[in-house]
Amino acid sequence: MKPDEVIRQRMCLGCGLCLGPETHGNSMQCDEDGFLVPRFDGRRESPGFESICPGLTQNSGRWSGHPVWGGVRDCLIAYASDPVVRFRGSSGGAVSAIAIHAIESGLVDAVLHVGHQPGDPLKNELFISNSAGDVSLRASSRYAPAVTFPPWFWALKETGKRYLYIGKPCDIGAIRNLQRLDDRWSKTIPLTVAIFCAGMPSMKATSTLIEKLGLGSVPASVRYRGEGWPGRFRAIGAGGEEVSADYSESWGSTLNQFLHPRCHICPDGIGIQADVAAGDPWDSSSGYPDFAERPGLTLLLPRTGSGEDLVKSALLAGVLVLERRLAIGEVDKMQPYQRDRRGRIAYRLIGRASAGYAIPRFRNFRLIQAAREIGAVSGFRQAFGTWLRLRGRRILGQLRSRFWWR
Repeated sequence: MKPDEVIRQRMCLGCGLCLGPETHGNSMQCDEDGFLVPRFDGRRESPGFESICPGLTQNSGRWSGHPVWGGVRDCLIAYASDPVVRFRGSSGGAVSAIAIHAIESGLVDAVLHVGHQPGDPLKNELFISNSAGDVSLRASSRYAPAVTFPPWFWALKETGKRYLYIGKPCDIGAIRNLQRLDDRWSKTIPLTVAIFCAGMPSMKATSTLIEKLGLGSVPASVRYRGEGWPGRFRAIGAGGEEVSADYSESWGSTLNQFLHPRCHICPDGIGIQADVAAGDPWDSSSGYPDFAERPGLTLLLPRTGSGEDLVKSALLAGVLVLERRLAIGEVDKMQPYQRDRRGRIAYRLIGRASAGYAIPRFRNFRLIQAAREIGAVSGFRQAFGTWLRLRGRRILGQLRSRFWWR
């Protein structure tokens, strides 16, 4: 399948990996829905496109572990010992603390992660952070598209340096695809951290939220989370005027209404392919996550031996504070959405295929086992709902237009 067909099938995640090391006029542009897609004015795509495109191909490798949560070497709640790092981070600053520790202990030379573009707070890009200050500057979530593999990324494997990559689970999936294709990437990026992801909102999502909150000027600063847990969405205008919303209003009522279509069939919102996965240990004792502001905490799931060693090293160095260890079953209550989402994917793929759409190649994600967690009745509702959205409404509309007069 070629990139233009991946785009047409709404599977392109806008990561930029298909542009390759030499763009020759190729670029990433926003489509009408506010998502990034490649534009090929020069050479078509990078070598081995079908093997590396994360929208088309994901492979978790040899599976071992829980049918929903995957392989887990440890399960713990922690937070950054530095109060500033803890405060700035989206959920306890543990990921920032791990990244800073990895640099300062010599485990890696630098960190690759996303931050906002200088001069345009609504746009994101990939950065190389070489110090604790750089990491802290770019801490906190960015709920908008980003070119996570810009053209300069390809040159990294020639530098001889080692990087820790922090990104969405699909970004880590892209890195694993690259590492299977060329082992030099395994040496270049020996460590990965995935942030739990419930889907990628479009550029329109942020603009809609800012408009809803009534900011009367172009924002000079946008912060989605952090400065507390879960932290408020804040947009500051050029004149200093500020609007804000709590997490329930920003994410729950607006941002998640603009998710990329591919995200609805994602098999890995929980970083199954990463060395360490990090999420929010929400208090869901009432049956629904409690988003009340409180001191930040991070759920950490080291998934590989390297990831386990990284977390242990950070704990021993004192940059991480262990709140408590927990059984993997407790994560069901902290992340009920992710648990249920994993169970829905197999059924949604059935609905998508029935509607005549292509199916990404998802290998070794145990989707059938995960599907058992939600039951057949709920599952077939997911399948039918997906079919109806993709195909059914189109057919019904055609029938109405043809037979309305009879």
